[in-house]
Amino acid sequence: NNPIEAGLDRFFKMGKSADYLGREALEKIAAAEPDMKLVRIVAQGEPIANPRETYPMAAADGQGDGCVTSITYSPRLKCNVGLGYLAAECASVGREVTISVADRVISAHVADNNWTTQPEE
Repeated sequence: NNPIEAGLDRFFKMGKSADYLGREALEKIAAAEPDMKLVRIVAQGEPIANPRETYPMAAADGQGDGCVTSITYSPRLKCNVGLGYLAAECASVGREVTISVADRVISAHVADNNWTTQPEE
Protein backbone atom coordinates (compact mmCIF):
# COMPACT_ATOMS: atom_id res chain seq x y z
CA ASN A 1 0.00 0.00 0.00
CA ASN A 2 1.03 3.62 -0.27
CA PRO A 3 0.36 7.03 1.32
CA ILE A 4 -2.21 7.95 -1.36
CA GLU A 5 -4.33 4.84 -0.70
CA ALA A 6 -4.04 5.56 3.03
CA GLY A 7 -5.41 9.09 2.53
CA LEU A 8 -2.15 10.72 3.62
CA ASP A 9 -1.64 12.68 0.40
CA ARG A 10 -2.85 15.85 2.14
CA PHE A 11 0.46 15.85 4.06
CA PHE A 12 2.77 16.18 1.06
CA LYS A 13 2.89 18.08 -2.24
CA MET A 14 3.38 16.13 -5.44
CA GLY A 15 4.67 19.19 -7.33
CA LYS A 16 7.71 19.77 -5.10
CA SER A 17 11.05 19.98 -6.87
CA ALA A 18 12.80 17.92 -4.17
CA ASP A 19 13.80 14.40 -5.12
CA TYR A 20 12.90 11.53 -2.80
CA LEU A 21 12.74 7.75 -2.84
CA GLY A 22 9.59 6.49 -4.55
CA ARG A 23 8.71 9.82 -6.15
CA GLU A 24 8.12 8.39 -9.64
CA ALA A 25 5.90 5.63 -8.29
CA LEU A 26 3.83 8.08 -6.22
CA GLU A 27 3.47 10.43 -9.20
CA LYS A 28 2.07 7.55 -11.29
CA ILE A 29 -0.35 6.55 -8.53
CA ALA A 30 -1.44 10.17 -7.99
CA ALA A 31 -2.08 10.65 -11.72
CA ALA A 32 -4.63 7.82 -11.67
CA GLU A 33 -7.27 7.09 -9.07
CA PRO A 34 -5.99 4.72 -6.36
CA ASP A 35 -7.21 1.12 -6.65
CA MET A 36 -7.63 0.76 -2.88
CA LYS A 37 -8.61 3.07 -0.02
CA LEU A 38 -8.00 2.81 3.70
CA VAL A 39 -11.38 2.47 5.43
CA ARG A 40 -12.68 2.18 8.97
CA ILE A 41 -14.70 -0.97 9.65
CA VAL A 42 -17.40 -1.78 12.21
CA ALA A 43 -18.39 -5.42 12.79
CA GLN A 44 -21.03 -6.48 15.30
CA GLY A 45 -20.84 -9.72 17.27
CA GLU A 46 -18.30 -11.50 19.41
CA PRO A 47 -14.81 -10.06 19.75
CA ILE A 48 -12.53 -11.29 16.98
CA ALA A 49 -10.11 -13.79 18.48
CA ASN A 50 -6.80 -12.76 16.91
CA PRO A 51 -6.73 -9.03 16.12
CA ARG A 52 -3.19 -9.23 14.73
CA GLU A 53 -4.13 -11.37 11.74
CA THR A 54 -4.91 -9.93 8.31
CA TYR A 55 -8.36 -11.02 7.15
CA PRO A 56 -9.85 -11.04 3.64
CA MET A 57 -12.67 -8.53 3.16
CA ALA A 58 -15.11 -8.01 0.29
CA ALA A 59 -18.03 -5.75 -0.50
CA ALA A 60 -21.21 -7.63 0.45
CA ASP A 61 -22.48 -7.39 -3.14
CA GLY A 62 -19.26 -8.99 -4.43
CA GLN A 63 -18.13 -5.93 -6.43
CA GLY A 64 -14.80 -5.30 -4.70
CA ASP A 65 -12.33 -6.88 -2.35
CA GLY A 66 -9.60 -5.97 0.09
CA CYS A 67 -8.28 -6.94 3.51
CA VAL A 68 -8.65 -5.97 7.15
CA THR A 69 -5.23 -4.97 8.47
CA SER A 70 -6.19 -4.55 12.13
CA ILE A 71 -9.32 -5.08 14.18
CA THR A 72 -10.17 -5.21 17.86
CA TYR A 73 -13.18 -5.14 20.15
CA SER A 74 -14.23 -1.73 21.51
CA PRO A 75 -15.86 -2.02 24.95
CA ARG A 76 -17.15 1.56 24.62
CA LEU A 77 -18.84 0.99 21.24
CA LYS A 78 -19.64 -2.67 22.04
CA CYS A 79 -18.48 -3.86 18.61
CA ASN A 80 -15.34 -4.74 16.67
CA VAL A 81 -13.62 -1.74 15.06
CA GLY A 82 -10.81 -1.91 12.57
CA LEU A 83 -8.93 -0.61 9.57
CA GLY A 84 -8.51 -2.16 6.19
CA TYR A 85 -8.00 -1.55 2.50
CA LEU A 86 -11.00 -1.92 0.21
CA ALA A 87 -11.43 -1.42 -3.54
CA ALA A 88 -11.82 2.36 -4.02
CA GLU A 89 -15.17 2.04 -5.81
CA CYS A 90 -16.59 0.20 -2.76
CA ALA A 91 -15.11 2.39 -0.02
CA SER A 92 -18.11 4.63 0.65
CA VAL A 93 -19.25 5.17 4.24
CA GLY A 94 -22.08 2.78 5.10
CA ARG A 95 -21.10 0.19 2.47
CA GLU A 96 -21.73 -3.35 3.71
CA VAL A 97 -18.77 -5.72 3.61
CA THR A 98 -17.96 -9.25 4.72
CA ILE A 99 -14.84 -10.32 6.60
CA SER A 100 -13.57 -13.91 6.47
CA VAL A 101 -12.29 -14.85 9.92
CA ALA A 102 -11.06 -18.43 10.35
CA ASP A 103 -14.08 -20.63 9.61
CA ARG A 104 -16.77 -17.94 9.54
CA VAL A 105 -17.86 -14.86 7.61
CA ILE A 106 -18.68 -11.73 9.59
CA SER A 107 -20.95 -8.92 8.38
CA ALA A 108 -19.56 -5.42 8.77
CA HIS A 109 -19.75 -1.99 7.20
CA VAL A 110 -17.51 0.94 6.30
CA ALA A 111 -17.71 3.57 9.03
CA ASP A 112 -17.00 7.28 9.28
CA ASN A 113 -14.08 8.81 11.20
CA ASN A 114 -15.77 8.07 14.53
CA TRP A 115 -16.78 4.48 13.74
CA THR A 116 -20.43 5.47 14.24
CA THR A 117 -22.05 5.27 10.79
CA GLN A 118 -24.80 2.70 10.30
CA PRO A 119 -24.78 0.38 7.26
CA GLU A 120 -26.54 1.46 4.05
CA GLU A 121 -30.11 0.28 3.65
